[in-house]
Amino acid sequence: MAVHQPAFLDNNIPPESLPTWPGPHPSEFLKLSPPSGSSGEIAGEQAGVVYVAALDNPDAIWNVEGIVVWLVGEPLP
Repeated sequence: MAVHQPAFLDNNIPPESLPTWPGPHPSEFLKLSPPSGSSGEIAGEQAGVVYVAALDNPDAIWNVEGIVVWLVGEPLP
């Protein structure tokens, strides 16, 4: 599964009001992807868990250890 962080969010959303990111910490797999944002891949069982959670979170805004993060999942063929 590909995961993209298109941009950082400037918002007032309380992290505790968002779903908790079910995958590994983004710093473990995201790499800069110019001209903007970051991208990476998750494989195996973790990819399945993230995919199922993403289906229930269409806004793709997550609580990652108390920080609001925009992470968009995309299934890979």
